[in-house]
Amino acid sequence: MFTRTFLAAALAAVSIPAHAGPAPSADARFIDEPLTIHAGPEALSWEDVRQRVLTGSPSTRVAASGIAVAAADITGASLVPNPELLVELDEGGIGGPLYQSSVAKVALSQTIRTGGKRSRAREAAQRGVRVAEASLGVETARTAAHAARACVEVIERKYLLRLAERTLALTRWDRELTLLRVKGGDLGESALHRMDARVHLAEAAVDRAAGSLAEALAVLPLEWDGDPGEVTDLRGVLPLPAPPPDLPDLLEAVRQAPDITLAARRIDRSEAAGAVARAAATPDFTLEAGYVTTGGLRDHGWLLGFSVPLPAFDRAQGEIAGAAARLRRSRLERAAVLAGVRARVLRAHAHLLALHREWAHLREAVLPASRLAWRAVHDAFARGELTLLDVSASGVELLALQEREIRLRVEHAHTRITLDEALGRIPDFLVVEETP
Repeated sequence: MFTRTFLAAALAAVSIPAHAGPAPSADARFIDEPLTIHAGPEALSWEDVRQRVLTGSPSTRVAASGIAVAAADITGASLVPNPELLVELDEGGIGGPLYQSSVAKVALSQTIRTGGKRSRAREAAQRGVRVAEASLGVETARTAAHAARACVEVIERKYLLRLAERTLALTRWDRELTLLRVKGGDLGESALHRMDARVHLAEAAVDRAAGSLAEALAVLPLEWDGDPGEVTDLRGVLPLPAPPPDLPDLLEAVRQAPDITLAARRIDRSEAAGAVARAAATPDFTLEAGYVTTGGLRDHGWLLGFSVPLPAFDRAQGEIAGAAARLRRSRLERAAVLAGVRARVLRAHAHLLALHREWAHLREAVLPASRLAWRAVHDAFARGELTLLDVSASGVELLALQEREIRLRVEHAHTRITLDEALGRIPDFLVVEETP
């Protein structure tokens, strides 16, 4: 990793006093540069992932199939009852005295539904379709949010791999400086052995970070029922934390959130179910028309009649009371869902504000000061004013601050996803290129 020029200069530094270090080199200073990641030509973008998820996610397909199921209920509610054919034959004997009392009857009966039962059942089924459509909207938002979190995880692990590589480079640089001191007689062999152990640990950390990245890429296609290993890279970077939208605008958008829409449509369906239950209290009647003969073929004639059940026991009251209770529960559920969504939005808004303030302070004050300190320590070490321990500590501190910035950006991205999910929005903030 280090250039031959650097190694030659470092070896020449063996003869300098014990308190001095080698001259500054570009290889030692690279860790104060902004941490960036890159994607290969075969990398997918967030737009590619989003399209695949919205069209191929198993959970979204299940939710979409619920619309077809609910639409079939409309067809069932629109049908009229089937007529019934009645054939009766009661013959006491043939040629005997009982033949005089034989009866034959052929009739058709049709139940007539009253009280608007069919139209109310059809309206309830139509509202069931709207509930299924709202359920699809909720599932779409959740699926997109889950896929966005998976993409953020991939991008986070790409950053952490780059950070592990920087840590390894710094550790190897420390090891080279330690080697110079050991050869100059300033340090014992044990110091070099300790640095070798640190290098091995840093190498293991790089391998672990690479494995974590490969794991995140392997499971990403499962978001759209793809094959593991289908995605080899992902294009995009973690967005820079920005202030959230104004809180009044977010609270206004809550009213159109998919969860609120779903709860409201469930209220509509419960109201329609109550209308169906009340219509069921109106008794239906049955018309009957046919032909009857008695006493063989000597007496015969047409038959016309109707039957109506007597509502001596009002059996519909239980259904009416149950529908009213379910309606009350639906309204309570909507109030609870509204309170829950508002709470999620309020928490996400407050958290985004806090993250933005911390990130801005880190980006504008802490990181620049740490970079200046790293360069000053590096130069002071070259002049023999500081020890190797001072240089190493300053580099470790700078890398720790860079990791903290990554963690802040990851947390900000996840909070943005939570906010978008609560409002039913598809995340669209994964940008392609790093913003200066």
